[in-house]
Amino acid sequence: MAHPEDLFTTQAELEGLRLDTTGHLERFKDMPGESGPPPRVVAADFRGTGRVYVASDVDPAVEARIRQLSFVQVWTGDRELHEALRRTEGNQGRTEYWTYTPSRADPLKVGSSAQKISSSDERLCDFSDGFFGIAYPDVFVVLEEGAVVAAAASSREDKRSAEAWVFVSPAHRRQGLAQHVARAWLSDARRRGLVPFYTHAADNVASRRLARSLHLSLRFVQAQYAQRPVGAS
Repeated sequence: MAHPEDLFTTQAELEGLRLDTTGHLERFKDMPGESGPPPRVVAADFRGTGRVYVASDVDPAVEARIRQLSFVQVWTGDRELHEALRRTEGNQGRTEYWTYTPSRADPLKVGSSAQKISSSDERLCDFSDGFFGIAYPDVFVVLEEGAVVAAAASSREDKRSAEAWVFVSPAHRRQGLAQHVARAWLSDARRRGLVPFYTHAADNVASRRLARSLHLSLRFVQAQYAQRPVGAS
């Protein structure tokens, strides 16, 4: 298994981000759901080793102040970090993400309830409001009376890796359906030679339970500081 820092770099590329020659974050392409400037600051914890990354276009004087802070100060969103950013970047929101990959090299057992359909299948049009028009060709679903009630697909893909999107209709949750479609997606990504990632916000309890049920290994966690959306508190 690759080192967590290498996995961090690989997963960042799925979001259209990379480290430039000076180790700063830059956006090199737009990906589905990811565009615009990179997060201003990212604190990444590689299960005991911490790294702080700063966007390439952050004011050098602001970066210098950030570099004087400890990793813990950046990770926790210390007042000094926000004061340093506010002067040129405005108020920044903190979001914590957990990223996993499968923990074993052996093939994942695919639930018999999951089947593969095309992302252009008309049945997905009626699948709650969770399916947002993913462009990648294959979607793994559970059908009930011909209707899609659970689905997993790649939210983003490149030549090296893919990231999972999993959704279950509210009326069909807590039945283990997320495991069926997620296992099918994970198995397919591995078959195609891709590194499969699963990422969720730290406060998403349901996603955390799913990762545990799939026996995924937590590879790194990160705190991202980015501009708050208009209207956010």
